Amino acid sequence: MQINEGRNKTYPSDSLLHWSQWQLLDSLLPTGGFAHSFGLEAAVQCHLVSNPDELKTFIIHVLENTGSLFLPFVYSASVSPNMETWHNLDKILDATLTNEVGRKASTSQGSALMRVASAVFSEIPSLKTMRDATLGSGTVSFHHAPIFGLVCGALGFDTTTSQRAYMFITMRDVISAATRLNLIGPLGAALLQHQVAPIAEVTLEKWMNRGVEEACQTAPLLDTMPGRTHEDIRKLFKLDYFKRKLAETKQHDVSKAAGNPDTTGKNNNLAQGSGSSQLPTVHPNPDMMQYNTNIPRLPPPTGITSEQGSNSSGVYGDFSLLSLNEQMDSNSTDEDSLYGAAKRFLK
Repeated sequence: MQINEGRNKTYPSDSLLHWSQWQLLDSLLPTGGFAHSFGLEAAVQCHLVSNPDELKTFIIHVLENTGSLFLPFVYSASVSPNMETWHNLDKILDATLTNEVGRKASTSQGSALMRVASAVFSEIPSLKTMRDATLGSGTVSFHHAPIFGLVCGALGFDTTTSQRAYMFITMRDVISAATRLNLIGPLGAALLQHQVAPIAEVTLEKWMNRGVEEACQTAPLLDTMPGRTHEDIRKLFKLDYFKRKLAETKQHDVSKAAGNPDTTGKNNNLAQGSGSSQLPTVHPNPDMMQYNTNIPRLPPPTGITSEQGSNSSGVYGDFSLLSLNEQMDSNSTDEDSLYGAAKRFLK
């Protein structure tokens, strides 16, 4: 073992350092990197990426954005791998990231990396000490870039190697995401990675060794697209929630409720007497449609953040059953039509 007096820590000799470096970059290291597509999935859904050329352009933009936004945090953490610096960098990055999907991916990967590094690299006890002292404090979000720089610095990597390694895992993970999305095959992915590597090196030289005060976003579109995917998922949960509540009404004949002009009969109410899942009256003639304005608000489904605001008529945020009925076809006679109205409303 060698002692670095300047940093006051112990790290492996040069030969062992290479093994640690390769292990840190190994895709088998369970840090959850493959769970994040860096916005590629959203780009495919937005029809911005549909062929290898567009994929290559997308990867170049991701690398450019990684260099400008995250490399300063990797660099600063690797230069001074201590708990105080790490905590400060984590808070700055948490305030810098504006996309909720990207923020969650960063904290998830960072938390996993810190857990794995503190367990695997047991020759660096400071990693476990810092993790144990931080867990449960609520003061740190465990963002990935500062933790990656912290681990590299604790292992004795030089700053250039630390930053190049971060660029490499970014390129590796986004190309892996492209393979999972069937945009490219395994052999094509290997070829693409080899072609993009020189561009990644140029990007590294452009953005390396900068302080966090210079961190910036160079590809705003990459920051916007993942939010669209998150919104689509939220709508799917809402749609499923609506259908479940419709089923819970236990109404034996929805078509009768939609086709009976007598609004006083019990069959006209989709959910009469079912507690909190009471729905508005449905009438075949939109001009004669009557509503129960005292519709109670239902709790949001598990895993969905409430965004209800002050709208007291909707069952969940902007997901208003009154609006759904307004969009129903006047000839609707079955549950599927009501379900279709829900889908149209959520578009």
